[in-house]
Amino acid sequence: MTIIPILYLKSTLIASIQTELTDEEVLLFQSNLLKKNHKLNTKGVIIDVSTLDVIDSYMAKVLKDLTSMVKLQGSVFLLSGVKPAVSSTLVDMGMMLNNVETFLSLDQAFDYLSTKVQAKK
Repeated sequence: MTIIPILYLKSTLIASIQTELTDEEVLLFQSNLLKKNHKLNTKGVIIDVSTLDVIDSYMAKVLKDLTSMVKLQGSVFLLSGVKPAVSSTLVDMGMMLNNVETFLSLDQAFDYLSTKVQAKK
C-alpha cells in the first residue's frame, strides 16, 4: 500500500503524488489530508502531480472533490505540475477541473499561496 507523505511548511500542506494510486489508496490519501488540514488549520493545500504521466477519471474526481472539501475547511486548494499530455487527456475525458487553481510548478503554487495569504491579512 502506497502512502503519500503530507508535509507541513509555513502553514501549508504539501503532498507530491509520485505514483499511480489504487482507488483505496486515493481514498486513504484524501482522508489523511483532510484530517491533517483540520488538525493544523492550514492556510492552504498544494498537491503536486508533476511526476504523474496519467491521472485517471477517479483520481480527477477525487482532486475535484478535494477542492470543495478543503475550501469548506477554510483553506485554499492548489494543484501543480499537470503535464501537457495529462491535461489533454483530462479534457478529452470531459474532466474539467474548473474550480481547481492550477500552476505549472510547485514553486509557483507556493509563491501564489504566500501572496494570496499576505493579501488577506
